[in-house]
Amino acid sequence: SPSYNVSVDLTGLKPGTHRVNIKYNQSSSSIAYEVNPSVATVVIYPKISETKNVNIDLLNQESLNKKLTMKNVTLSKNSAIIKGAEYKLKKVATVKALVDLNTIPKQEAGTFTLKDVTLKAYDEKGEVVDVEIVPSKVDATIEIGSYSKEIPINVIPTGDASFGQAISTITTSETKVTVYGTEEALSNINYVPVE
Repeated sequence: SPSYNVSVDLTGLKPGTHRVNIKYNQSSSSIAYEVNPSVATVVIYPKISETKNVNIDLLNQESLNKKLTMKNVTLSKNSAIIKGAEYKLKKVATVKALVDLNTIPKQEAGTFTLKDVTLKAYDEKGEVVDVEIVPSKVDATIEIGSYSKEIPINVIPTGDASFGQAISTITTSETKVTVYGTEEALSNINYVPVE
């Protein structure tokens, strides 16, 4: 006989430990049946809530074009309410918005908005904690920049010339290169050393 569902009725139960009957909704009333086990123990906890700041977890950063850099990521909401049993809420160390850079429509500089970014709650070991999160999804606005700087090549001789010899000039096929990175990193680079 095809089974439709096996259920327990929790209607009207208050917080505490309860033994409830397991019911089987069968499709045919002419078939006799038994449910084994026939009783389930259900523990009901009071649901409490707590507000947590939402952190950003960038996924697949390595897939971003090497000439691009993350400038800024902002969320439509910076906090979320977590709800559940007190013992579960105590396990929550952080709530993160999982921003997947693979979902950015174009690999170019600009501002992009990702809709419905999932929020997840994690414990201190990085394991997901099963709690209700309100809102469960947020929007993320991502600013991607492309910063470059043309800098000279600085040739640094290594080793010693033979006795009575000296380097008169050194020329390279390229005298300058273009480097890409964050604005901060580029501000500290003035030349590329080549040994």
